[in-house]
Amino acid sequence: MGISVKEEGEEGRRSVLVNGVDHQEERQYWKACVACLVSFLVSMTGGAILVWWEIDYHPTNSELWMVPFGLIMFATPVIVWFSSVFSDFCRPQNQEDRDSHGHGLSQLAAVSVVP
Repeated sequence: MGISVKEEGEEGRRSVLVNGVDHQEERQYWKACVACLVSFLVSMTGGAILVWWEIDYHPTNSELWMVPFGLIMFATPVIVWFSSVFSDFCRPQNQEDRDSHGHGLSQLAAVSVVP
């Protein structure tokens, strides 16, 4: 069993390789899969609540609390995934781009007011 430590990039990210497999990346992959499954199930539950309300309670306009609750459960995972993907898409990919776009306090400290 060969165990080695691999360092990557400027950030100094370390990962442990066991028999040539990076378990940190594998763990992140499975966390993403579980997050997708949970958000899908929450969204489907919200949709099911809306369908249940439509079939059983809409003719009498009773149990109206089910509508906003179902809409929130249905739409929240979609909004969260959209904001997550969009924010990752808009983020600069390398350190040089981050520095040139003004991320960080160093450029804020360089501004001075002359009376």
